[in-house]
Formats: sequence, structure tokens, C-alpha cells
Amino acid sequence: MFVLVLCLLFQAVCVGQVHALNVGGFLDEVSGALNRVSATLDRTFGGVTADNQKVLEQSREQAPQTNAFLGKWEQNWEVSMGQKTHESLKADPGFSRDKAELQRVGNVARRLINHVERKDLTWHFAVLNTDEVNAFAAPGGYIYVTRGLLKMCQSDHELAGVIAHEMGHIDKKHSVRQAEKAGLMTALVLGLGLNKKTKDAAPFAAIAAYFANLKFSRDDEYQADACAVKYSHAAGYDPNGIVSFFDKINNDGKSTKVTKYFSTHPPTTDRINAVKKQIARLPARSDTSTVKTQAPASQSSSKAQPAKTPAQGTATPSNTASGAKPTAKELQLAYESYVYYQQVYQYKVQQQAPMSEVMEAFNKYQAAKKHYMDLRKASGL
Repeated sequence: MFVLVLCLLFQAVCVGQVHALNVGGFLDEVSGALNRVSATLDRTFGGVTADNQKVLEQSREQAPQTNAFLGKWEQNWEVSMGQKTHESLKADPGFSRDKAELQRVGNVARRLINHVERKDLTWHFAVLNTDEVNAFAAPGGYIYVTRGLLKMCQSDHELAGVIAHEMGHIDKKHSVRQAEKAGLMTALVLGLGLNKKTKDAAPFAAIAAYFANLKFSRDDEYQADACAVKYSHAAGYDPNGIVSFFDKINNDGKSTKVTKYFSTHPPTTDRINAVKKQIARLPARSDTSTVKTQAPASQSSSKAQPAKTPAQGTATPSNTASGAKPTAKELQLAYESYVYYQQVYQYKVQQQAPMSEVMEAFNKYQAAKKHYMDLRKASGL
């Protein structure tokens, strides 16, 4: 390993900059590179700790040229593992070829990709041909949802929340860190010590199974939830979708018995409350950015309530005077009322409420929308 590092440094420092060799800088580069290698080995065999994380961060500053190379190597390893996982899953359980399912996932994914952190990755999405309710991410930008999960996600807001959650795991490299702890990085580099035929097949099937059943830490899940709220909101989806999906997982007894999602991503009360608090802090969004949802053929019940009730004094179609140019406060209140009644209507539809309740909610929603749009027009917007 030391020889490898010296060779890399010779190329990066001596060959590329032979006209300006700096012995002190060279030694710093060697020291930083060795620290990086040592910390990486510690993380692989002993797990990620605050100490070796600090060493990694310091070594990147101390040896920028070599660490840029090693960082690129780590990402290449990440993408390679994702590719092998993808090939294994293609064989078992296989990918869905249903055009409606693929179009639905593709439409949601395209919106979310614009808001991820790791835009240098090539993101891949697939629908697994199984009725299990599950979703998971493999390293390098590979995300999978099952046909069973698509059926459970009644709206694209819910689906966006689930997919954005998995994107968060990749953005934060959670699966990479878990693989380091399990020794999979070293196993892949060493070829697992198997003959070529076995090396090309069996190990990667096991790795695919590992990621499909991977259990992240509590902190990992909280981070991914935060990404789900951030990305789905930025893409124009209602971030409450992830809350309603979690409620389904927790409250639908039949689903809980068969789903893998519950065991690998348990939506605890603390997690749900943390998500709700984050949603409450989100800035207001123009109604023009709201995404129209596509509901699947199979309907499921949800116990998610509308996000909030109108604020005290919210402007409604019956309590705002006409004729005068509306104030910014009146516009804000009218918008909040419009969004609220829209959520109530969507909630009634999702719950398959009696037609009289659905129509009542729809009429209030339309009246609030018209009132808000009239105020916008009167304001010259």
C-alpha cells in the first residue's frame, strides 16, 4: 500500500510539477495520503467513528491531490458495486416492463433529480417485479421500488417522498458506509478470493440481497427523511406524502405483516414527528409549482390528516371585501385558505368518503381557489 501511495504521489507531484518540486509539500502529501488509507481501513474493518471521520476530513485538506484521486476511486467503487447489484436484481426478482408503472416512476424521478446533492452521479431507477412493499437504494445512484409499493402509494406525493428518501441515502453515502462496516468494500477489491465464474455471479447476488435488506442507523434514517422533505417540496410535491405513506405502513395491519419496508425502514413516531416539524418550517410555495398527481389503479386507505387548518382570520370567499385592491396579508391568507381546502378535498378522496362529503369539500376548494385567483388578478399579479 505504501508503494502504491508513493507511486501516485510521484505521478501527481513530481511528474506533473517537476519544474516546481516542493519537498515540504511532497511530505505533507505523503502523510495525508497515508492517513487517508489508514482511516479507510479502520472504517472498513472497525466501522465509521467520529475519530476516523475526523482523520479523513483532515487528510483531504492535507493531501488534496492524492485524496482527489482516492476520492474518485471510492466513487468508482461505489458505482461498480451499484452496477453489480443492478445486474443481479435484473435476474432475480427481475424488473417490471409495465409502461404505466415505469412512466409513473420516471416522471417523479425526473423532477426529483434536479434537487439532489450529488449531481455528478448517473441516477438509475427500476421497478422490481414483486408484490412485496419495499424500496431501497444501492450505491452509486441505483434506486428500486417494488410493484407492491407502487400499489400502496395512492398518490405521486407519497411516491415522491419514498423515492426522495432513498435518494437521500445515496446523497449521504449511507449504504457505502454500511458496506464499509460489513467489509464489503475490501471483499469487492480482493475479488472475494473466488474463481472467475463464481466471482462473476454468486458474490454480487449476495451483495444485492445485502442492500435489499439493509437496516440503516437511526441517524441515517433521520437524514434521509430530511432529504425526502427537502427534495419533494423543491420538486413541487406535497412533502406530507411521506407522512401519509408512513401512516399506511404503521396502521395497515395486513401490509405490516408482509412488507419489508417496515423492517428495514421502521417509521417510528419520533421520525414522523420530526418530519412534521420540518414540513411546518418550510417556506410557502406558489400554487403554480404544485404537481398534479397520478393515482394508481389500486387504492389504499390512508390515515394522514390534512397538514394544517386555516390560520386565525384566514380570508375565505365570504369574509373579504371586493372592489378594493387587496393587501399582501389578504393575499397570503387567501392562499393559505385555498391550499387548506385543497388538502381537505384530496384527503376526502383518498379516504373514499361519502360522495356528499367529497362534493362539499370540492365546492369549498373551488370557491377558495376562485377567491384567491380573483385577488391575484385584482392585485395585478
